[in-house]
Amino acid sequence: MLSFILCVLEFVFGFVLPAYGSLWTLSKGKNASNVDHRRWGAYWITFAFLRFLVFPVLDHVPGFLETIMQILRLAMILYLVLPQTKGSLVVWNKVLTNESLLTHITTKVTDIGSKVQKPRPE
Repeated sequence: MLSFILCVLEFVFGFVLPAYGSLWTLSKGKNASNVDHRRWGAYWITFAFLRFLVFPVLDHVPGFLETIMQILRLAMILYLVLPQTKGSLVVWNKVLTNESLLTHITTKVTDIGSKVQKPRPE
């Protein structure tokens, strides 16, 4: 039962509330502040980063830690979405736009790309 409640809370705070906030910001049109646009843009990018790169790692834990990991996921989402913490902007500014991290990732991708052999035309 606790697992179901945590899943519902993760859905509400991870998708429903941010979608409403994003649509509300977009509906204000030119009257919306740049801060609101930046906040929700940063939220969706950091949420996608967590959802596709971090959360799958957290999902591969032994069964007895499953509830703890769901609580940890919910805590991360709350940190990102709540305006009091400005978590999405913090993660965006400190982690995802970190220049040394981006340079490292770009270098690795370029190295991998150069190692891949191109198919020979027949």
